[in-house]
Amino acid sequence: MAQLKYPTGPGLGVTLNREKLTEYNELYKRLGPYPYDQDPLRPGWTPLVPNNRWANPNDGRTPEIGY
Repeated sequence: MAQLKYPTGPGLGVTLNREKLTEYNELYKRLGPYPYDQDPLRPGWTPLVPNNRWANPNDGRTPEIGY
């Protein structure tokens, strides 16, 4: 059985990038929560799960994101 090495200090060995955290916090304050299941080009549309047709590669439209 293989043994796993783990950090000897506090935490899981992950270093938090405070600048990115601040940037995304400000973005969240401006835009609100991310509508992960909504397509900005199809208002009112909700995906059916499972769905293997998330994007149409032939659709040249680009959503406008106001930030």
